[in-house]
Amino acid sequence: MHLRRRNFNQNQDDSVYEKPEYALKRAEELIKLEKEAEALETLYKLFANKRHKTWSKDMDKAIKKFLELCVNRNQGKKAKDALHQFRNMTQQQQNSLEEVLEFFMQKAEDAVEKAQKQAETAHAQANKEEQEPSKESSLLTSIAGEDSKDRLDKELVTPWLKFLWETYRMVLDILRNNPKLEHVYRATATRSFNFCLKYRRIAEFRRICEVLRSHLATASKGKAQPTYNAENPDDLRQLLKIRFAQLATASGLELWQEAYRSVEDINGIMNNTKESPPDEMMAEYYKSLSQIFWVSHNYVFHASALYRYYELHTVLQLSLIHI
Repeated sequence: MHLRRRNFNQNQDDSVYEKPEYALKRAEELIKLEKEAEALETLYKLFANKRHKTWSKDMDKAIKKFLELCVNRNQGKKAKDALHQFRNMTQQQQNSLEEVLEFFMQKAEDAVEKAQKQAETAHAQANKEEQEPSKESSLLTSIAGEDSKDRLDKELVTPWLKFLWETYRMVLDILRNNPKLEHVYRATATRSFNFCLKYRRIAEFRRICEVLRSHLATASKGKAQPTYNAENPDDLRQLLKIRFAQLATASGLELWQEAYRSVEDINGIMNNTKESPPDEMMAEYYKSLSQIFWVSHNYVFHASALYRYYELHTVLQLSLIHI
């Protein structure tokens, strides 16, 4: 009797993961009971079920709810597993994949902003309660070299900055062999650069540069389907835009060695295209190049790059006057 009841309960539990609408309903019930961890596991098992190979609207709703829970609970690894499975389901539903990835990135960005506000509130509250620094606070500041705001940022904000970085990297990895969503790949790369510049994330910037180089090298060797057409000037121009944004970020962070490597990336791409990039791009290129040569004490090359920047800048100014 007990064995029969256990088998019945087991079959009932398994049925939850057979259809996304059942799993979603169960997850929402658990959320209402304030059992987010169990709701997360319920939806995770849905996407871990390899029998799900086709897209549906219910699956779309389930992945969004699942990703929302992943962000709430800082579960990047589980989000990655589910997104790879969802990517396989959406071969014919690319709009859905784009929408879900945008949803995920936005939720991760919102989490960072929320953590920053919490840190600011906590810091203001601490200052209000403690006008004069305590002995413990002074000791921590002298030993660690950081004040209470730095400690709060490290405790409350840094984990979410790492999560956001992993989110960008995850999206780039999912889209690296997807020509149909190449525009999302480019936009995500640009977002990751802005993130590194805004929060001064030097280590993450170096890693994102290596990720992009790895993707490009793999595609160039024919080991994977590239996100661009080497014969299409527009595609190469868009590819250059990413590298120019990379160069600008490296210069903004004053990472001159990484900036020089970005220049090498740009030259490698330009050698594969017959058309020259727009003057606006080249002006910024020579401006950054002049900064690199100045820092490396190559003053002759610095002067040459600065002169080319001046020439292009003058042409651009004249064209604006004539418009």
